[in-house]
Amino acid sequence: MEVCWYFYRFDYSRYLTLRPVLRAAAVPASLAAIAQNPETEAAVEALMEGDITIKEARETFVRALCCLGDPLVFDKGFPRVLAALRQYPGGEEAAEMLGSMVAGGKNMEPWFYPAPGLVGFLTPEETAALQQIYAPFADQEEVVIGRRRKRRRQPEGLLGACRDFTRLLLDRSPEPEEMAYLLGDLIDQAVKRQEGIAVAAG
Repeated sequence: MEVCWYFYRFDYSRYLTLRPVLRAAAVPASLAAIAQNPETEAAVEALMEGDITIKEARETFVRALCCLGDPLVFDKGFPRVLAALRQYPGGEEAAEMLGSMVAGGKNMEPWFYPAPGLVGFLTPEETAALQQIYAPFADQEEVVIGRRRKRRRQPEGLLGACRDFTRLLLDRSPEPEEMAYLLGDLIDQAVKRQEGIAVAAG
């Protein structure tokens, strides 16, 4: 089964507010006091019934209350984006920041890590530093990912149309070039709102 990564804008200010309560929480009542929506209320109920652990409940709270908007979903194309970023002038540091999030543990604290779901996040300051390098990379006229594949002569006419249709049936995910641009847009949105970014695995 392939792993997918879900990138979100991350409300770091709210996280800092929640962190002391979540860190100290040892019983369901502690979390019930800060439950704010059906997802966190369901986590409290599941914790009371013994269906999840306290770490899993904490992760649910952070993800439900701090991860904002619809996620940008990456699948097998993400390593190719990282590889292309490493080849971009000055891109090694940005690739390391993104790679450390996906690998797990970036800015995570022992009180709720390891837990399924959220695997790492960047602070607003780290996200702004990432944007400085990533924005020029994503804004290139052509993000060079999979250069050899793109240089192959593509058949035209009916054969080309059949090939494109078959490719869509087998792989409906966007091309890595498009995903690289969309990730840049997510980073830009987070910086404008003074937020971080977070990634969950699933």
